Amino acid sequence: MSRGRGAGRPVRNACWREIAATLQGKARALSSRDVEAFANAIGDVANAAVEVAIAQIDRHCRFSRGGRLAFQALLARRGIATTHPIIIPAEDTPLWHRGLHPLADYRSTPDLPDHVDLAIIGAGLTGASAGYHAIMQSGDRRVTVAVLDAGDPACEASGRNGGNFETIPENSIGSYTGLTNERLKFLRRTHPRVPCEVLDIEAARQATAILGLALHNRARLEDIVVGHGLDCDFSPKGWLFLANNREEEEAICDEALMDNRSGLVVEVWSRRMIAEEFGFEWPFLGRFIPGDGSYHPFKFVCGLLDAFLQRGGLLYARTRVQSLSVRDGTYLLQTPRGVLKAGAVIAATNAFTSRLLPELSDIKTRQSQIIVTENVEDRTRGRIVTSDFGPTYFNLPRATVREGQGVLLLGGGEDRPTTNPSSRRRSPKVHALLLSIRDRFFPELAGRPPSAEWVGPLDFTSDQIPAVGELRPGLVIAAGFNGYGGSYCTAAGEAAALIALGEAAPDWLPDTVFSPKRLLPDARPLLLEKDGLWLISQSISRLLVDVNRKLDAGSNPAVANPATLAEAPLLQATSGEEARTIRQLARLPAFEDFTRSQLKALLARCQIVQASAGLRLVSQGSLGDCCYALVSGRVGVEIDTGEGRLRLPALEPGAIFGQIAMFLEVPRLATCWALEDC
Repeated sequence: MSRGRGAGRPVRNACWREIAATLQGKARALSSRDVEAFANAIGDVANAAVEVAIAQIDRHCRFSRGGRLAFQALLARRGIATTHPIIIPAEDTPLWHRGLHPLADYRSTPDLPDHVDLAIIGAGLTGASAGYHAIMQSGDRRVTVAVLDAGDPACEASGRNGGNFETIPENSIGSYTGLTNERLKFLRRTHPRVPCEVLDIEAARQATAILGLALHNRARLEDIVVGHGLDCDFSPKGWLFLANNREEEEAICDEALMDNRSGLVVEVWSRRMIAEEFGFEWPFLGRFIPGDGSYHPFKFVCGLLDAFLQRGGLLYARTRVQSLSVRDGTYLLQTPRGVLKAGAVIAATNAFTSRLLPELSDIKTRQSQIIVTENVEDRTRGRIVTSDFGPTYFNLPRATVREGQGVLLLGGGEDRPTTNPSSRRRSPKVHALLLSIRDRFFPELAGRPPSAEWVGPLDFTSDQIPAVGELRPGLVIAAGFNGYGGSYCTAAGEAAALIALGEAAPDWLPDTVFSPKRLLPDARPLLLEKDGLWLISQSISRLLVDVNRKLDAGSNPAVANPATLAEAPLLQATSGEEARTIRQLARLPAFEDFTRSQLKALLARCQIVQASAGLRLVSQGSLGDCCYALVSGRVGVEIDTGEGRLRLPALEPGAIFGQIAMFLEVPRLATCWALEDC
């Protein structure tokens, strides 16, 4: 008999054929005990005969509920497809929790100390980071820091997530239209009476702050992992976001051009490149960010806490903080082990925040669901993939990959609201959706059961921005990460530690964007506050100075690249032509709020260009001193990526193009030409 790869003991394996024949001959439904006996008999024998026997049992035998779960688990471990509907597996332990917990029920001292300088509630990604940075920042001050957790470290959201870190959060409803546009959509919903021009500037300011926080988080995460040599499967091999429609294609192209100016390297990938790199066909473009990637969040938390403990920090697992009060400037943390007094407190409680602090009820809880499939070809090669298709995210954690195969971790579906962040209830509907998404990207896995499936809690704020900062003197909040813990938590913990130790909030964490005070029931929206309006007025002033400088450079801006446009007639608008053009402009979304006198003033600063089909209007890489408003016709857009030309969706009447090069004084970012008479 072939022993195959890693065969078990011959005595045990010699009888597997007899057991298989016996199972197939049974008239009753097979129980979990029957399946267990067969699984023990075959051990880890891997040959064609075993797989045939397993397939025959799957096809011809009936199973009890327990038997079906046990047999499906056997199929999952061996990577064999089933002919039956795939049910939710019995195993709900997260991939990250396989093996022993090095800090289970850890207590630095048998009893709680009477008093500490800083108490941190929560021993997940944020709490561990806060403790680590507090100890590292305290220097010679000998600050006493204690971290308390209701369970064991990293056993809630921090050990039940996808293990990704990304620099651009995609929080959106429907299509993702870019970080700035997502902020603008939210502000328009919440501030319908504020002028659009003000909202545009505030959206850009918020997007810049969010990107700044995520960039700092990525750099800090890498510094800690490399600096301490943490064994946490750190894989900054890149992140691919797949557009799901034409609108998202435009968004990621626009965003890529702007993000590159901030120092973030962003690449736009063609459909061919996606297929070559990942092995699946996709009908739209992708955005790839080198330096993002995946890691083992549980190992990372344990590594941070180990460094924290080595430097004198105190850790108390399975010590729930039941209530938090303040007396004479000292915080009192009530726990089953007694009361702990603290000079300052950091609440790194994420989805559990509103339970401890009811005034932060704006932080809502949702559930995310993840499946694991064994023995999958390693097509991601250390990179993560996300898309609004599903939506979904997936990667193959590096520690699981052997001989070109590893464990595929895939999550997604709409996050489900819940009032209980401790819930472990898995949704059959999301289960079916995840399988269909998996099979779309990995069709060879069709029919293969997952080996494990679990849920984890997420915390969301109504404005989709994290809450990091001082809620009241001595009480710092670090929560509300909207499903992007890997993108925020390390930096959020660092900032919380600085603030709790009496330092000013770092520049990369502007209080006017991230302050948790904005979430209080009686908080006024920032745009109605004096400080918020002052910030906006500063931004508008800077913009106006720049615009005026460009207008003063010449009273009649010339059309860019006159040689390119030599064939295009430049019309001096007659009164009849002007009236017709004004009527056309007024029907376009970009100009519908203009008065007739405003449109007339606008036309006085413009030239009307009649472009025949095929005429090139702007060339990528050339200087730009004007922009265009498309009144009629269609304009093609193409970007030379260096590896080929990417054709973007055509511009329709109402589009404005060329403004980025004009206002930011950068070379043209794309080539545009008339697809028809314009």
